[in-house]
Amino acid sequence: MDFQDETTNGDGATASGDEGRVFGRIVRYMSEQLQEANRVQSDDELAQLIATFTELAQAFETTGGFEFAAEQALPLSHTFFMIEQGMRSLSAQAAEAGQNDAAAKIEWGALQAKGIAAVLEEKHLGGAGGIIAFSMDDEDGFSPAFETGGTNGH
Repeated sequence: MDFQDETTNGDGATASGDEGRVFGRIVRYMSEQLQEANRVQSDDELAQLIATFTELAQAFETTGGFEFAAEQALPLSHTFFMIEQGMRSLSAQAAEAGQNDAAAKIEWGALQAKGIAAVLEEKHLGGAGGIIAFSMDDEDGFSPAFETGGTNGH
């Protein structure tokens, strides 16, 4: 498990696009593990989950995030809850294997997934879509903040 991205913003902090790529790599790894499980026992529901994870991984790796419509907010929040739980399990496995750097990165990813799920739930309750992306914090340099804007169809 290597989720390292070499690019920093000059002071050792990872740039926001890099955080999105690291997050995407973790989600892609989870998708690949699910694909292996699906080869053993084919399941249409699992195949759909794999497709969703792969699409999200691609979005984070290439653009650092994704846009969603109001009707997608609730299903996506459930997906990110599953991602959080999967990342927590992977983090524990990495820690047990002595891969502390990977465990820390994956735990960071789990915290991001939890925050993204919360934003998506809020958007669902407000009947709004929006954009989920890792962005720059004006005061402290780069930060793994996500929700930027949104629409409610008005």
